[in-house]
Amino acid sequence: MSETQKTSRLGGLLITSTSAWGFVWFVNGNLVGWMENSLCFKYLGCNVGFFGYDALVHFLAGIMEAVFILWLAKKFPKFDFFSQPNTDSPLTEKNFLKNAVTLIALVALLSIGWEFLEFGYDQARINVFHHDLLYPTNSLRQAGNADTMGDLFFSLLGAAIMTVAPKFFDKKRLTANADNLENI
Repeated sequence: MSETQKTSRLGGLLITSTSAWGFVWFVNGNLVGWMENSLCFKYLGCNVGFFGYDALVHFLAGIMEAVFILWLAKKFPKFDFFSQPNTDSPLTEKNFLKNAVTLIALVALLSIGWEFLEFGYDQARINVFHHDLLYPTNSLRQAGNADTMGDLFFSLLGAAIMTVAPKFFDKKRLTANADNLENI
C-alpha cells in the first residue's frame, strides 16, 4: 500500500469522525424527542440533549482529535513527533506505549483547552454581559467540577479507544482490500 493510500485512509477516517461529531454536536440532542428523555435536563437544567449527550459529544471529540493528530503527522512530516524507527505507522509494536501516551497527552491538551473555553464563555456571560444563567434554568456550560471531569474522562476514553483500535484490525484483510482496488 502506498503512502498516499495510507494518508487517504486516515483522511477518510478523519472526515467520518468529524462528520459524526459535527452531527451530534449541531443536532444538539434535539432529534426525534431524545431531549425529553433526560431527567437531568428536565429537572436540573444541566446540559441540553438526551441523557448522556454531553458524554457522547466529548467521546466523539476525543476520537476526532486523535485521528486529526495522526492525520496531521502523516500529511505533514515536519509535525510528526511520534517515534518511528522503520515503519509507516506511529502506533507500531516497538514504540506503541510511547506513541500512545504522546497521542493521549495531546488529546488531553486539546480537551483541557476546550474546557478553558467553556469556562471562559460562562464567565463572560456572567461578568461581562450580566446574564442570569442559574435562574430559571441552569444554563451554564460548566455545571461544576463533575461536569469538567466527566468531559475530560470521555475525551480521553475516545482517544484511548482510537489509539488501541488499530491493534485489533486484521491488517492483512485491510491491505488486501486496498490492493484489490488497485487492480480494478
